[in-house]
Amino acid sequence: MQQARSFAVLFALSTFGLLGSGCESNATMAGDALCPGPGCPCTGARCDCRSESCNLDCADVETPTQTCALECEAGSDCTATCGTECDIECEAGTVCDVSGASESDVRCVGATCDHVATTSADLSCSRDAQCTLTATSGADADCESGSLCEFVLGDDADVDCDSRSQCTVTAGLDAEVECKRASCALTLGEGSRVLCGIEGNCEVVCEGACNVIVDRTATATLQCAGEAAARSITGSARCEA
Repeated sequence: MQQARSFAVLFALSTFGLLGSGCESNATMAGDALCPGPGCPCTGARCDCRSESCNLDCADVETPTQTCALECEAGSDCTATCGTECDIECEAGTVCDVSGASESDVRCVGATCDHVATTSADLSCSRDAQCTLTATSGADADCESGSLCEFVLGDDADVDCDSRSQCTVTAGLDAEVECKRASCALTLGEGSRVLCGIEGNCEVVCEGACNVIVDRTATATLQCAGEAAARSITGSARCEA
């Protein structure tokens, strides 16, 4: 009989301990998480945010042979600081704040993303995403599928805006912009080129010499440096230096 009572007590304590452990784990998953750590596990340099919010410093996980990567999912808020290279995926309903030195690659699908970088930044926004990108030079930005995008870019930027998206772009020298089935407000530096493609709606301001080509199904205006107002254009038009 005494032996049975002892067994019952041990069982109750064991069960309580397991339940307590489970509650503690759930509390960790629901709160803030540092990567790597509980709520943000990493395999090598690839991390997966499973908490309400995650913070990743790529210096903590990257190696000379492994690129830092983060998947932000399940409505999480994710902050990532990249070094020379990183790969960030932001799923629908998430919020991502990414800063990178060079070659930071962000894919924003139905999410809200803010990407600040220096050189060779790559940002892809789709499925009604809301995106901002601020980059110094060599940026590559895509905005599609009903997304709302604001890009402030340096020289040598490459921008594609299409499929019901709305883009506001300020770029430096030698930018290349294609706007197709979308609305684009563009302020571009000298040497820039614009293709206002099929069913595009383009408002172009050039601060130096530039070239604009307008599809017959598109509508466009162009304002050159020194001009008081924009003018409607068709076919092709240019601003002189």
